[in-house]
Amino acid sequence: MLVKWGDVVMKAISVNQALRIDRPTLGKTIPLSLWRLLRLVAMPRAMGEDAVELDRKIGLEFGYLLKIEKHEDISNAINRAKIGVCKPMEKNKNTYALEFTECFTCSGINPIVGEPICNFEAAIVEAALKRLGETIIEVKETKCSGGLGDKVCRIEAKVKGGKSLKNNHFIHSGSI
Repeated sequence: MLVKWGDVVMKAISVNQALRIDRPTLGKTIPLSLWRLLRLVAMPRAMGEDAVELDRKIGLEFGYLLKIEKHEDISNAINRAKIGVCKPMEKNKNTYALEFTECFTCSGINPIVGEPICNFEAAIVEAALKRLGETIIEVKETKCSGGLGDKVCRIEAKVKGGKSLKNNHFIHSGSI
């Protein structure tokens, strides 16, 4: 499969290829500051308003790749990926809510931004719920540590009653 972005065309890289890392000196991890500089500074400067949509699309793809079989697995997957320290998912009627601290996008940002900024994390939750067969009405970050000054980031997903067929949409094969 080929991936095109503007005038650039390249072969798509599989999950397995991307996870093969050979950095004997520097290791497999990068500083969180690099993620934040890419996500919160470079992407918006390079793409303007389109950065939010790209951020969301990347989050959706990541959410589809998570190894989950039930709703409880979503918070565990977020913890494993070190995206944040996640509490178990809450369910109230047709709304799921996920709260976490130490958000890798926004925790510690000061002064606060003035609006929720965890679009990537919200999209992960959306995709994971879709993968479990939920029909999503709306996903919204209602609390944000670095964006609004809250103690936690909270993502709420309103779903339609009853489940659709499981959505196993993958652009790239593999899971994490």
